[in-house]
Amino acid sequence: MSVDQISGAVKNNQQLIENSSNSTKKESESAVSNIANKQMGKKQFLKLLITQMQNQNPLDPMDSKNFSQQLAQFSQVESLNNMSDGFEKSNKISKNLSESINQTLTTSLVGKKVKCKSNNVVMNQDGQGKISFELDKFAKKANIQIKNGKGEVIRNLDRTNLSKGMNVIGWDGKNGSGQSVPSDGSYTFQVSASAGNGNSVDTNNITVGQVTGVNYQGDKTYLIVDGNRIPYESVVEVRK
Repeated sequence: MSVDQISGAVKNNQQLIENSSNSTKKESESAVSNIANKQMGKKQFLKLLITQMQNQNPLDPMDSKNFSQQLAQFSQVESLNNMSDGFEKSNKISKNLSESINQTLTTSLVGKKVKCKSNNVVMNQDGQGKISFELDKFAKKANIQIKNGKGEVIRNLDRTNLSKGMNVIGWDGKNGSGQSVPSDGSYTFQVSASAGNGNSVDTNNITVGQVTGVNYQGDKTYLIVDGNRIPYESVVEVRK
């Protein structure tokens, strides 16, 4: 074999080595960058970075600029992860504190009278019902539907000349057939009111009663008002 042939073979081998090293370097650098962006662990990142340095081409070592960029990328990702963990812990503490405050406030309402946005009929021990609602303005006439726990209309009450503001209507606890309904049942009401010109009058259903207990279900808090379970956030007024 001639000198020229030997020299050519050496150059070809060097070229193959450089091409292989360059390919490995590019793939490794790309892997480091991609994995860092996918929230890679610190130990994994350093292990991959060392492997990349060990397999770099001595004739074309890793670009210091790329090296710095990779470190900066990982540092940013790690900082964001730490911030995210901090926010999660802070939110959890705030939620626990809020729940504790709400529980303290709700238990302090036991024994007091409250005004709530609710369409529950308040029943007394004698089986009599009380229906409360507010009118936006004077109503010439109004129809009040009373429904049972299944949503079925069991009684219709008609009233005339109702004043603006708070109105309280009594119910004898009987259905449309004149039969008394169970006093421990759950009943709701719906009001339809109209003015003298026939236009409808806006109504707000209200429940006024005494808080006898508090009920917690998941992240929801309910007040027991005269036997009715009412969401705590529906309370609009507390009375002595």
